[in-house]
Amino acid sequence: TDVKVPGMLVASIERCPVFGGKVKSFDASRALKQPGVKQVVEVPSGVAVVATDTWSAFSGRDFLKVEWDLGPAANLDSAAIRAQFEERLKGPGKAVRAEGDAAKGLEGAAKKLEATYEAPFLAHATMEPMVAVADVKADRCTIWAPSQGPGWSMAGITAITGLKPEQVEVNVPLLGGGFGRRAMGDFMLDAVACSKAVGAPVKVQWTRPDDMRHDGYRPATLHHLEGGLDASGKAVAWRHRFAGPSIAQANKFPWPPEAAETSGAADLAYAIPNLEVQWAQADTPVPLWFWRAVAASFNPFATECFLDELAQAAGKDPLAFRLELMHAGPTKVGHDTVDPKR
Repeated sequence: TDVKVPGMLVASIERCPVFGGKVKSFDASRALKQPGVKQVVEVPSGVAVVATDTWSAFSGRDFLKVEWDLGPAANLDSAAIRAQFEERLKGPGKAVRAEGDAAKGLEGAAKKLEATYEAPFLAHATMEPMVAVADVKADRCTIWAPSQGPGWSMAGITAITGLKPEQVEVNVPLLGGGFGRRAMGDFMLDAVACSKAVGAPVKVQWTRPDDMRHDGYRPATLHHLEGGLDASGKAVAWRHRFAGPSIAQANKFPWPPEAAETSGAADLAYAIPNLEVQWAQADTPVPLWFWRAVAASFNPFATECFLDELAQAAGKDPLAFRLELMHAGPTKVGHDTVDPKR
């Protein structure tokens, strides 16, 4: 936000209120009459109001009229997403961990318990809203962006500018908070597209509402857990089934769909003899990205809450209940060894 370049203009972009929507048409006549507004241009992410300063760009945007093609997600809402997750949990998911026989362990348990937990989509809400400056010339592109992955956006930058990677320079100032959000390249590409369109250095400044409405979100998930206790109150069976979208799938990463979704669930650090964990893929149009701790921010919410419920059902202190399950020592999970005593 503090970067200033000679001849720099400031842009604010009006974006479609529905994920996946596109510009159908726009009327910039009133926006162009506002003080300080220089141009209004269509860019891949929406319609940019370009002005001499931030306030003029924000004010001019208020007078912009855009007609949107809302796309297939126009009627999507939280209830529909929840119903989709519930439907996925009715069928089998992908087994990400299986030890013993969870079904048999639950059947033979002296006491059984089940619970459902829901975790929402979450925005990163970084301290400083997204911002970047770009200066695109015929033979060079210079960018100032608080990016956590400046090289990740190179393909997009070269596609917009037609330049080679060696003709692009990215300067990285202080981040203003990241949490994974600033590894996305969208805000950098905004600045590059605006600068190329107007032929001058441009700072694209997001507002806080822009930041909350157009993030790459932490996946929402729906969890169903079942647990069994023996006569002494020790956990002898555990089944955890959860549904949600795939970060890898949403971003076309060459990874297994569950690669970023199962930590904190598949690597449960408690020695329960009959244990089953399944993940059911349920993709939505909502953009996804890595959020601080990724899956370990939502899966342990469900697993640790359920452990508390099991401890209460067993009539035991929650800490003592956990320590009892840790006495078995390290557990092998895939290629990794989880040592609960560390």
